[in-house]
Amino acid sequence: DINVAAGNSTIDTNGLDATLSGSLSGEGALRKTGLGTLHLSGDNSLTTSLHIEGGGVSQTAGASSINYLAVGTGSGNTGSYTMAGGTLDVNQGIQVGDFGGSGTFNQTGGSITLGQSIPNYLNIGNQGGSGVFNLSGGSFEIANGFLNLGRSTQATAGTGELNISGTAELTIGDLADLIIGDRDGAGADGAGTVNQTGGTVRVQGNGELWVGAHGAGTYNLDGGRLEIGGAALKKNYQSTAGSTFNLGGGTIAVTGSALTTDVRLKLTDGTTSTIDTASFGATVDGFSGTGHLSKTGNSNLAIATDSTLGDLSVGEGTVTTSAAVTVNDLHMEVNTTFSGSGFLQVQGTFTGSGAIAIDTRITGTLAVGNSPGTMTVSSDMTIATGGAFEFDLTGNAAGTAGTTFDQITLSLGTFTMEDGSAFAILFDDVDFAASFWGMDQSWLVVDGDGTGDISLGDVILAGSQNHSPYGSFGLGADGDDMTLFWTPVPEPGPAVLLIAALAPLAAQRRRRNG
Repeated sequence: DINVAAGNSTIDTNGLDATLSGSLSGEGALRKTGLGTLHLSGDNSLTTSLHIEGGGVSQTAGASSINYLAVGTGSGNTGSYTMAGGTLDVNQGIQVGDFGGSGTFNQTGGSITLGQSIPNYLNIGNQGGSGVFNLSGGSFEIANGFLNLGRSTQATAGTGELNISGTAELTIGDLADLIIGDRDGAGADGAGTVNQTGGTVRVQGNGELWVGAHGAGTYNLDGGRLEIGGAALKKNYQSTAGSTFNLGGGTIAVTGSALTTDVRLKLTDGTTSTIDTASFGATVDGFSGTGHLSKTGNSNLAIATDSTLGDLSVGEGTVTTSAAVTVNDLHMEVNTTFSGSGFLQVQGTFTGSGAIAIDTRITGTLAVGNSPGTMTVSSDMTIATGGAFEFDLTGNAAGTAGTTFDQITLSLGTFTMEDGSAFAILFDDVDFAASFWGMDQSWLVVDGDGTGDISLGDVILAGSQNHSPYGSFGLGADGDDMTLFWTPVPEPGPAVLLIAALAPLAAQRRRRNG
């Protein structure tokens, strides 16, 4: 065991490693200098401070209590702290990359707690320093205080980076804030970045996550879960500096109460992200980007401002908007709804069996149901010029809507197919030589309840297999119903048969006369 007496003491590993299985304790301030690593595995209690000014400190076990910890502190100094096990309780604060120094904190296991009794802080990149905190395992909790990236009140800005991966758990407590970017208005404004590829970030109760502050902030949610609710997800802390939230494969899970945020979410190209509204619901400022969004949870996702998404899949609950929303592909499961006073444009393929109660324009393809299926529409829906309505038709019998052919149930709105739009019939297990196709047939494509309307332009009819030797299809509108008709090629009548029979005789007479 080593007792750190009052005053200042130094452990200089001088380029070598040192292992202490006993304890470090005392009321003095301790400096770790020199290259090499000091390995700790016992119980430690330092009531003043530990400054790592060179090399590293590694904790593999034991219960450690430190009043103040600075990792990589002092201009030109580089230091690190690695935690693989045990516990670490810090009373006053942790600095990683401090006063012009460069610091790295690697936590692969164990648990760290801050602010259990008094307000506390973790500053990553402090006072002109450069700091990186890699949290890949174990747990880190700040109950009361600030976790700030890129803080500085001096002429030199700090830069901070927090990387969360693996099975790590980061908890922002009821009285704590995670602030990305400099939280102090004085001095040069530092920047911060959170990169989450795994693990869980949990913002509890009245805790808050600020994506930007006096300095620019970026949150890259590329994996793992961000559990948050209420008004906890905020755009800027006391300033209007840049703030960017990139959704690139992770999950925002609403917890505690309905989420309301002024943060605009950017969907990263080529990725699929999830918003799980659970039973609470969420209102987001809006979306941009070309990535895929999956909406889950049996409650509502409200989109507040004009937005553009790549693909949107509504697996549960509802989506509402009073703004203009543009998506590439849209899929809606059974018992889901997209509604609102805004406007929806689908540029790719619209599939599924949900309910649509928002004015919708489809410049791509409408493919109702799940081949075949049904869809409920209670608003205006338009298939634009160049767009298509894919109609599934199965078998050689009249069948039923949703089983052997697609159908839209229409109320209130107008279903429009513009000039130059296409009605594309996709046949499955159809034999036009069967007796069914020898008679007139019809299918109710849009079934109106008397409150809607049909506007049918000069539509291009096409089929997935050749049927012209047997008959032809046509589209017709009557009130708010739209019907697909089949008319077979007529069988030859008796007069036609007689003419055909007399033809060889006439040919014989011509030969004789000749």
